[in-house]
Amino acid sequence: MIFERIGFFFFSKVRPLFTFLMISSPLLCTGLYVVQKRLERNELQTQYETTLLKTYKSLNKRADQHRFLSRYAEAEPYFIDQHIESLPLLQEEIDWLQTYEHHPALAETKLAKQRLAYLSKEKNKISFIEEEIKKSALCQETEEKMKKPVEMSEKDLKKLLSLIENIHIGPFEPHPKSPQMIITNFSLKKKTSPFKQETFEVKLDLLKREFKKQ
Repeated sequence: MIFERIGFFFFSKVRPLFTFLMISSPLLCTGLYVVQKRLERNELQTQYETTLLKTYKSLNKRADQHRFLSRYAEAEPYFIDQHIESLPLLQEEIDWLQTYEHHPALAETKLAKQRLAYLSKEKNKISFIEEEIKKSALCQETEEKMKKPVEMSEKDLKKLLSLIENIHIGPFEPHPKSPQMIITNFSLKKKTSPFKQETFEVKLDLLKREFKKQ
């Protein structure tokens, strides 16, 4: 009797709602199943794309590392001595002083001679001293300390930084066989020479890295 009453209640009192639920439940279940599968597919797609991106970045990183090591493994062993310490500084001012050193219009002849002697007798010359050297299976690191500040023109400074940073600066090109050099200390002071030439007093220290061939 109790089951008959329950059945009578559902089919007589709640018939429209019950009928609707009975009809729509398969559709609801199907819809939920489709939504779940779509979410799972989107999640798999996201995981695939993430994995693909990581793989691509890893391959690019390896390629960049190979190019980097190939580039710097061919560096000249005495690059600083041959290409940086040998840079002529303030050559335009030296040429001007040599031209007008004995010119009657140059009132400060003694001052001109002193300035010329300072610039042309290697007193204003870039010079580094090697300090701590560290070696590993991959490379050798050397701390290069500049002995004393030097005066240079804007052109000299651009050429020097082009060699150190391995980049184009104005008309100056990097050297294809320079070691990796990192500036660890840098000071720059703007000056004016006794003959109104604008110069810069520069002092810098470097970390030089020489990589071994793989």
